[in-house]
Amino acid sequence: MATSTRQTTAPAEVIAAHANGPIHVLVCISGAQDDLRLIRHGALLAERLHGRLTVLFVFSPAGRQRPGEALQGARLFARSVGAPLVELPAASLVDGIAGYTADRRASHIVLSEEQRTPWYAVWHGSLVERLAERLTNVEIYVLGEASLAARD
Repeated sequence: MATSTRQTTAPAEVIAAHANGPIHVLVCISGAQDDLRLIRHGALLAERLHGRLTVLFVFSPAGRQRPGEALQGARLFARSVGAPLVELPAASLVDGIAGYTADRRASHIVLSEEQRTPWYAVWHGSLVERLAERLTNVEIYVLGEASLAARD
């Protein structure tokens, strides 16, 4: 039986952009149906860039309950691709993601498109916009439902 190996190489511009430190891909999950797809995309990105992968679930300690079953599935899948799943209590989603990204020096963030009305983004700003304001040296990848489904 023949075995094949797939060799990936990181683009030179990505390596140059992160010459000051190792590449760290952070996948932000929410307990929703697309969590496993996000983890898969993050794992592929980390493999391509020769970086490490972490999966992050931010929750409000006073807020709603954590999605136990969905989170367990994400934890198992994250482990299967060699990534830890970190559960982080935070005052807000933006504070949790931005704080963890800065503390752990993540270079890339993978997250899904927000399911909010357009008016919410007008009044409050989108999650991506607020993260981009706080994390200037981090690449943010936003995967919508169409891009997630296209890869299945």
